[in-house]
Amino acid sequence: MTVFSPIIVRSDYTQTTTDLRLPPSSEHWFGTDAFGRDVFDRVIAGSRVSLYVGFAVTFISVVLGLVIALFAGYFRLLDHILMRFVDGLLAFPTILLALALIALLGGSVNNVIIALSVTGTASKVRLVRGQVLSLREEQFVEAARAIGAPVWRILFLHIAPNTIGIVLRAGDIYAGHGDSC
Repeated sequence: MTVFSPIIVRSDYTQTTTDLRLPPSSEHWFGTDAFGRDVFDRVIAGSRVSLYVGFAVTFISVVLGLVIALFAGYFRLLDHILMRFVDGLLAFPTILLALALIALLGGSVNNVIIALSVTGTASKVRLVRGQVLSLREEQFVEAARAIGAPVWRILFLHIAPNTIGIVLRAGDIYAGHGDSC
């Protein structure tokens, strides 16, 4: 319904009328609010923002988590530094950290995306890093090192493609489809 919302929305959802607090009817499927706006049209229009935020946060946090985890898992010194920072992020309740970031950045859709991406990235880094730690010891990575492949090539052409399963799982967990165990 969100994708087809420009076709489905039957009126200007910001327009106020004198039809205040009407119950659901054939004209107003969910009724009207205190300002006379059609609630169904406002729900459909509002779902576009929710869908945009959900996709943006998932994409940003998965990509950022993958890149951070690749470097953290491959370089031992960087691993110690980054993982202490990730542990600090994971120590705070996610909603409180997101609210604090929104209070710091201000209220806008882009700032909500930033705050949720920051709080969501830490768990993805933790998951993907474990996979990178095991992959960096594999023979194909050692063979790439032995022939003198640059680090970026090893990370992005050898290790990253082999983490795709856990990366997809990390995105699935954020979207609320993952198990709690």
